[in-house]
Amino acid sequence: MMTWEIRQATVQDFSQIYQLIKQVFEENTKYEMTEEGQRNFLQFIQPSQMEFRYQNGAIFWVCEVESQLVGMIEFAYYNHIYLYFVDKNYRGKGIGKALFNQVKKEIKGNITANSTEYALPIYLKLGFTQNGSVVTRNGIRAYPIIYQKTVDNE
Repeated sequence: MMTWEIRQATVQDFSQIYQLIKQVFEENTKYEMTEEGQRNFLQFIQPSQMEFRYQNGAIFWVCEVESQLVGMIEFAYYNHIYLYFVDKNYRGKGIGKALFNQVKKEIKGNITANSTEYALPIYLKLGFTQNGSVVTRNGIRAYPIIYQKTVDNE
């Protein structure tokens, strides 16, 4: 039985978070972006950019298995998920759901995100619904989605 720990991230985690996101990006999502989009995304996930968002109220949660960072989620208090990634070797084990449940505990009200095509089925499985048509901004195509909180799903 694999055990994992979910905890709030600190600035010291940002380089490991960057490595995790970059790995998943290279494997799955970069193909959905233009070259401009890829550059913009890689800039957005730089540890210095994460630290800037962290200092301005963004919250990061990570999941570790035997001290290895295998999942992360970043959100801001205005109820928006920025980044949400799980290492491919640890998918399907409940880690992504556990990270999202942590966000649900902290956010009062509906939760929004902009999903890649690759991640859309994962978000839909968590209970998100599409919230408008596909948008392309800065070379990144995204599906606006929303999780509507009810008494039953909190």
